[in-house]
Order: sequence, then structure tokens, then C-alpha cells
Amino acid sequence: MRRSVWAAGQACLRAAFGLGLAAAMLSQDAAEAGPYEVEGIAVQAHAADAVTAKRAAIADGLARALAVVLQRLTRADDRALLPRVPPESLDAMVTNFSIGKERSSATAYIATLTFRFEPAAVQALLASAGVPYTDRQAPPILVVPVYREGTRHFYMDNNPHLDAWRTFDLVNTLTPIRLPEGNVADQGVDPKEVLARDAGALAGLRYLYGAESVLVGLCETDAAHGRFSCSLEGAGPGGPVALKESFAGGSDPLAVAQAAVGSFLAEIEEQWKIASTAQPGGLIGTPIRLRVSFAGLAQWQALRARLAGLPGVGQIDIEALNARGALISLYYAGSGEQLADVLARDGMALANAGDHWVLTSY
Repeated sequence: MRRSVWAAGQACLRAAFGLGLAAAMLSQDAAEAGPYEVEGIAVQAHAADAVTAKRAAIADGLARALAVVLQRLTRADDRALLPRVPPESLDAMVTNFSIGKERSSATAYIATLTFRFEPAAVQALLASAGVPYTDRQAPPILVVPVYREGTRHFYMDNNPHLDAWRTFDLVNTLTPIRLPEGNVADQGVDPKEVLARDAGALAGLRYLYGAESVLVGLCETDAAHGRFSCSLEGAGPGGPVALKESFAGGSDPLAVAQAAVGSFLAEIEEQWKIASTAQPGGLIGTPIRLRVSFAGLAQWQALRARLAGLPGVGQIDIEALNARGALISLYYAGSGEQLADVLARDGMALANAGDHWVLTSY
């Protein structure tokens, strides 16, 4: 893990911005910040002396890290509305930071920084500018990156496609990604069935990795057309995913796979943001009408609690209620079909009845 130098970081922030931040800084053991944490910001600055260079580098890194967070929480169509934050106000938005891979000389400073921002401060900034946002992370997604070379398929070793995914921050994103920890064949799953997106194979992977959805990616050289292509398909947290990128033949596999993965991640996040960004009135997701049956008040309360605790579920509105059943509108960041899949793994069945869905607990 990167070397953390919290005490030095606190002193440097105070020196860089001229404000006392001791009360705002948190320990290294603070809770994970999720989408409010930005790792791996590379900084470099030159100045008349090392202290000034360090201040300039950290100030630059802080501004760039905040830009990452603001873009991470907002939709592409709303980016033009993002507010500009004066340099003197930046320090009040960060809770702590750490420094890794630090090098300095008499006039230069080079480091890799990680920043954690105060959620309430970021939210207030976006709200004051009238920019819709979401910091709601999607349920975990398993991505199986496959590399095909001729007739051979690579899942772990010699797989530039997998290596490309590993170069991105897959934890703090709004759509957290998990990658296979070993060859799927060693875990009792047929690789060919995975590539064909067989329902049974994907269900097995969801169970193995505790993921709500599985996306299968393939990168390969298309010799017939002189192209290198990458695709990603499956059911994502914000809807169906069917993405493809194509590049000139002879390209470096890792470099073009990184370009494709960057594009895919942006698309998946954007799809999730559209589904989970707060709507007018503060509601998140799309309303899905459900008809539920129960034996009494206690069972209804337990069922409602189970629904409210599911990933991606927002507000639940009651349209009608009696002693044996209810008609509700459940706001969900996804489709009815995706909700049915999630409910099935929680011991409930959901059937489409036209203008509503029927929920059965078993």
C-alpha cells in the first residue's frame, strides 16, 4: 500500500493555504470515502525553493482531484453547469490527504497524492449551482475481461485486456467493478459458457463474487478487417450494456484496450447516473408499480423493510393498502426485469402483469 504521511500532509496543507485544518483532518483509519476519494493524482512543480514547489504541487493536485469528484457525481450533459471554486476555498472542502512516491530537490517536487473530500461540502457546492448529482454507488459489478488471439482465449495470464481494467480506479467510482481473482475454469465455471453469456454460468459468477450483475468483455484482433476491437455486454446496474470500440490493426493491445475500457467505464457510469440522479422532488430512480400480498401488518412491515434495504431502491410510495395487500410505487435505479433478478436472489419472485408487477415472497 502507498506510504501515508498524514502529519506532514496536514502541515503542508496549512502552509499551502494559510488556514488551520487540524480539526478537519481525519486519521488514516477514517471510513472509506467512496466517490469522494480520488487516488493517484500525479503532481510536479518547480519553484525557487522546495517548500514553494510543494505548496504549488499540492494546490494543483487538490484542484484536479475536486474536478474528478465533480465530474464523477454529475451527468455529462450537466458538466457545463459545474461551478468554479476559487483556490482559497478549496482547502475547506477536503477532509484529509496522503502523499505517496514523494521526491524532491532544492527547486522541484514530485509526488502522487490521494484526497478525500467532505461530502456535505461537495453536495452544497453542487446544490448551490443547481447541478443535479448523485453519489449513490451501484451494486457491485463483476467484469470478466477476455482476450482472444486467434483461436486461443486468455482469461488471466497473458491478458492485456484484464491488465487494462486494472489500471483504472474501480473502487471509488459510482459503478464499483470487481475483476476475477483467478481463471474462471478453476472456479467450476465453463469459460466458453461465460463468453456466450450463459445464464447459469453468469449466475454462478454472481454468487462467487457477490456481484449484482456480470458484464463480459472481449478484446481481439479482427484479421479479416485489419482491426482491433473490444466489446462489453451484459445487464448493468443502469440497464442493458452493449458497447464496442474498434481501432486500427497493429495497435498495441494494452494501449487500445485501455482506451476502450475508459470509454466503457464512462458509458456505464453515465447510464447509472441517469437512473439514480435525483429527480424533481428528490426522488431517485424510476417508479415501478408493485402489487404485494401479505398475511398481516407484521408481515407487511417486514416485507417493506426488505424492499427498502435492496441495492438501488429509493423511495417507496403506497398507492393503496388493506389488511391483505398493497399497491406501491417503488423507485428503482434500473428496469423491472433487473429488479426481478435482484429480488429472486433475495427469495422473492416478481412477475410482469402489464401496468404493474406482482411480488410474491417464497
